[in-house]
Amino acid sequence: MTLLITLAILVGLGMIMLLAYQISASYQNQFLAARQHNLHAQKMVGLQLAQWQQQLQLGLNPLVSSLQAGTPIDVVAQQLAGQLRQLPFASNLALLDERGNVLAVADGQSPAEMGLDYGPGLASSKPELRWLPASPSALIAVQAVQNSAQQTLATLAVRIEASTVAQLLANTSYGPEQELYLLDARLRPLAHAPAEAQLPNLASGLIARIQRAEAQTLQIQLPNEPGISLLSANQLGKLPYVLLLRIDSRHFLQQWKSTVFFYLLGSTLMLLLSLLTAYFFWRSQRLGRHLRQKEHKLSASEARFRQMIETTPVGLVLARLPDFYITYINQHAARVFGLPQAAALSKRAFELYYDRIDFIHHSDSAMNGRALNNVECLLRHKEGTPFWASVSISVTEAHDGSTLLMGLSDITQRKRLEEELKKRATTDSLSGLANRAYFMESASQELLRCKRMQQPAALLMLDIDFFKKINDHYGHQVGDLAIQAMASICRSQLRELDLLGRIGGEEFIAFLPATDLDTARQLAEQLRCAIAAQVIALEDGREVRFTSSLGLTLMRANDLNLDAIMKRADDALYQSKHQGRNRTSEVL
Repeated sequence: MTLLITLAILVGLGMIMLLAYQISASYQNQFLAARQHNLHAQKMVGLQLAQWQQQLQLGLNPLVSSLQAGTPIDVVAQQLAGQLRQLPFASNLALLDERGNVLAVADGQSPAEMGLDYGPGLASSKPELRWLPASPSALIAVQAVQNSAQQTLATLAVRIEASTVAQLLANTSYGPEQELYLLDARLRPLAHAPAEAQLPNLASGLIARIQRAEAQTLQIQLPNEPGISLLSANQLGKLPYVLLLRIDSRHFLQQWKSTVFFYLLGSTLMLLLSLLTAYFFWRSQRLGRHLRQKEHKLSASEARFRQMIETTPVGLVLARLPDFYITYINQHAARVFGLPQAAALSKRAFELYYDRIDFIHHSDSAMNGRALNNVECLLRHKEGTPFWASVSISVTEAHDGSTLLMGLSDITQRKRLEEELKKRATTDSLSGLANRAYFMESASQELLRCKRMQQPAALLMLDIDFFKKINDHYGHQVGDLAIQAMASICRSQLRELDLLGRIGGEEFIAFLPATDLDTARQLAEQLRCAIAAQVIALEDGREVRFTSSLGLTLMRANDLNLDAIMKRADDALYQSKHQGRNRTSEVL
């Protein structure tokens, strides 16, 4: 964490230093660019004035030649207008005598209108073109014309309007933010551009430096001027003029300020981005630690859960939907099916069922949102034998799809116990036939079925004749053998659809569904004869024989329950007893 904070601080400091360097470099570049613009403007103005001087020299040469050749003054005066047209930048051309008096003007203007108010100062003793200290509204160039004896014959004077010079300055300026001033030797303004520019108030020290012709660019704070100005002042060669150029910092630093703004904005964004990166890195590290801790806890919890699942006494099977391939089976389920866990993974869930129809019903119910709990069904062991199981099925959704979750418990032993208990509850333990309660329940249902189907039915009651004597003479064990023999004969002689039960002691009962009177009589007689033919061989070599008395009745349309039928059958049985036993009596 400390290393991360230190790294973030170092990155921030590095960005600040880089920003400071970029700002300083961009400021220097802007200063150098403005200075180059000033120097370029000075050079262009100097070249233009030098070009004007050459054009003046060429334009005045014909006049000079005419005067030196002795051409009369009035003839030369007539040539002034023609020569003036060859000097498009000049506004007027005048001819002066050796004392500076105006002899002729090209456009007919008076000396006052031309601005020639210097008097004898206009006359020149040097036969070369020179520039005079300017008037407030124009530039004046003069050239003396001398004969071979170096006597001044006349002087030619050319006037250039200040507006023309201002246009030259405006054409030279690279933009409205640059101000150009043409000053005379006494630093008085002759022309300036743009038109709204005003000559700044120059300090005395600066004036002295300009007068000493120190050509340089100065970055100074002018008196009574806001901001910083960039000034360049140069003497224009041999001309008696000074070119002053000024760029206000509000102009030449405007782009620099914009650059600085974007630098600051970008650096601020980058610094914020660095801080955010550091923060999110710290957060990710923290989240990573938390995730690792949670993953460790989750792994431990998963291990405990897996151990619990593997050791639980409930079988668990997971199957992928929709193809039902088994994806997991715990140890208990594998033992229940007699399969290794790895081998079970190659099977499908429906292969675990003994009846696939049961699986279809269970899986459809679970996939439709109706989970099944503790449903008893038959499953298939590895060897193909069925066994009873209690099954719970549901469907769970996960990111990788749906899964069928099946929990199961082997209830084969329980089912056997239930069958045993049911058998004990419904079966007579000695004879193996239905006991009285179970017979009454089953026969009542069968009676209702026969009445509903409009089928005939008969009821047969029988017992062993002289059963007490058998017990008294041979013992109760032989009596039990007689009861068992009686039950065995009844089962062998009656049909599978007939209901047979022992209702007490030596008494037996049979409900014969779908049986008319003739069939009932035939069955009763067969049963009586079989009983009479039965011989029980004892261990001591003795043989025991016994007969049976039977009572027969038919179901009537008005019989509401089994009791009325049993009453008639019992009456028929007693008739057989009173009439000598070993016979069948009927009460219809």
